[in-house]
Amino acid sequence: MMLLSNVLDEYVLELQVKNYSNNTVNLMKHNIKQFIKFVGNISLEEINKVDIKKFIVEQQNHVKSNTVNSRLKNLRSFFVYCTDSEQGYLNENPMAGVSLLMETKTVMKTYSVKNVKALLNSMKGKDFLTVRNKKGAIPNRFAPDLYSFLIEISCWILYLMIC
Repeated sequence: MMLLSNVLDEYVLELQVKNYSNNTVNLMKHNIKQFIKFVGNISLEEINKVDIKKFIVEQQNHVKSNTVNSRLKNLRSFFVYCTDSEQGYLNENPMAGVSLLMETKTVMKTYSVKNVKALLNSMKGKDFLTVRNKKGAIPNRFAPDLYSFLIEISCWILYLMIC
């Protein structure tokens, strides 16, 4: 009977032997410890798919989907290690058939023609150095997203040149 924490220690050693970075090892160890904290330091053989699904539901109440997915990926890797013929701790992987969660994607806010014209008008009659060096040359509403805004302006200019 192997306790989860004992197998985790072996798994961490295996990752270190494979020359994983310390950050990767620490993150994987942390994520698997979250699972152990949830189910308790029980025998590896006691883990089943229902435990993992309960863990997913519990995690969804505390962290974002991408964090849950990161933990699931680390758990999957851990259980693959446990079912490896060399270790032979488990005959079946309890993660088999457990899917990752859908992740929400952020849609980038774009600027309107009115915003582009306002920015271009704010720079009218000024040379590059004046605009670059003068504080407040760019309206405050554009300052936080200036980099993405400049990319968008470039696209608008190309579009206007083509049309």
